[in-house]
Amino acid sequence: GRVAKNAQPLLVNENDSDRKLRPFLLKENIASSISVPLKIKDEVIGVINAARRSDKPFFTQDDVHFLTTLSTQAAVALKNAELFDELRKSYLAIVRSLAEIVDAKDRYTKGHSDRVARYAASIAKELGLAKFETDGIEIAAYLHDVGKIGISDQILLKPGKLTESEMRVIKTICLYG
Repeated sequence: GRVAKNAQPLLVNENDSDRKLRPFLLKENIASSISVPLKIKDEVIGVINAARRSDKPFFTQDDVHFLTTLSTQAAVALKNAELFDELRKSYLAIVRSLAEIVDAKDRYTKGHSDRVARYAASIAKELGLAKFETDGIEIAAYLHDVGKIGISDQILLKPGKLTESEMRVIKTICLYG
């Protein structure tokens, strides 16, 4: 907690540890430890701790410097992963909105894209596909009918049988998509 609060690294060796830490170190057989903050700009987002048992040499200031450098890279990687996840969620929200627009063109297909995406993602998971593949399949499923946007309602919502020329137009849905 001290490292997170002060945003400064802490090197503790059994010879120079303070009274609060000494009982813990002895109980856990720790002779030396380093704690460094994970920081993005001036915000502490976590702490990395490393410990050595009594049969190993003490950590040094060089070790603190190395772990601090590593923590900086780790913090950037964590922040990038967080930003990427936010971007992925925004992208999926846009894709879902587009699917809702397509589904709204025809009251009989309301929720169709959601169901197709849910089924496709479930099948992909059941097949053991990687997360990125499952996500791609889910997005493709949401967008499978997006080409309907380019088809006139007169043809798309026609109650009866389509003519041959109307059928050719319907077959262009995948091209528009």
